[in-house]
Amino acid sequence: MFTIARVIDSSIAYTPSIRNFAGNDIELPYGTIKVRGRAGSSTAPIDVFATPLDLSNINIPLKDELVLISSGYDASNGNRFYYSSIFNVQNTLNTNSIPNYFTFEQSTVSANTYNSNPIKSRTNIAAPEYISHTEQEIIPLQPYEGDKIFSSRYGSAIRFSSNINKGQSKYFKSTTPWKGSGVNSPIIMLTAGLAKSADFYTIEKPDEDKSYIYLASDQSITMSPAQAKIGTAQLPSNYNNGQIIIGSGRLFFNARQDDITLVSKSTVNVATPSWAIDMDKFFTIVESLTQELVNLAQGSATFATGAGPTGVSTNLVTLQNILSQLKAMRQ
Repeated sequence: MFTIARVIDSSIAYTPSIRNFAGNDIELPYGTIKVRGRAGSSTAPIDVFATPLDLSNINIPLKDELVLISSGYDASNGNRFYYSSIFNVQNTLNTNSIPNYFTFEQSTVSANTYNSNPIKSRTNIAAPEYISHTEQEIIPLQPYEGDKIFSSRYGSAIRFSSNINKGQSKYFKSTTPWKGSGVNSPIIMLTAGLAKSADFYTIEKPDEDKSYIYLASDQSITMSPAQAKIGTAQLPSNYNNGQIIIGSGRLFFNARQDDITLVSKSTVNVATPSWAIDMDKFFTIVESLTQELVNLAQGSATFATGAGPTGVSTNLVTLQNILSQLKAMRQ
């Protein structure tokens, strides 16, 4: 049986907590909160401890948010209260606390009254005090048919979606930054720091969101690279095969125990403010240049001088060593 309850203390979920039950000190399970609920439709409210229904998917509610609780089996003492969904009473991702607006904690109430009007107006109640949470306006992502979206309270989200190739006019955000030709080809989009928006829904914006990773199967992605000139590389907007796009204000790769390996079937492109380099071509040019220097140093290529051609250079051995190292890197 499930019932609704109000969170009266969630701070105990964040540190190990000991409570005394029948003279015994017991450590509360991970994620435990204290809630105030009603055992029956006409009984007085009671305070109980409740633990996450699914420990692999924890969403600790804020103080004064409403949660769904149920009682069930517990391996240690045979029975326990569990909490799951947070009620979307404020229609916001960030905060759904209700102390200034509602209560369902009437000390006595008939079954009919409770069932028809479980939430009542409430006045003269102070705003809830949070540990570190700050209320702010967070706009949810535009959902598309078949999507699965996981959103945080603070503007991060993971979207499991596909190509939107028809029915665009049915959506508030009819234009997406991804486009693919396949029928329901999958795409996964992870975003931390969605761009601020005043719209009813927002959507991923590769040029404005703080950080993101897109895993595309056949989608091109509309975005502007940090450098206008990227040499021979193909823009994500012109590529419609499997691709992974990572974007942020800065990328820092830290291999703490071993190396970082970049492997490409064709080449690796690097674009900076001054250079747009195809690394395959670049090393081929460097190898050719070094070979010419070695030829000059060993006398097989010479400078014409008034006294005749030049002889062997004193740095021949050094140049030959450089050339050998370059040749060793050739595939």
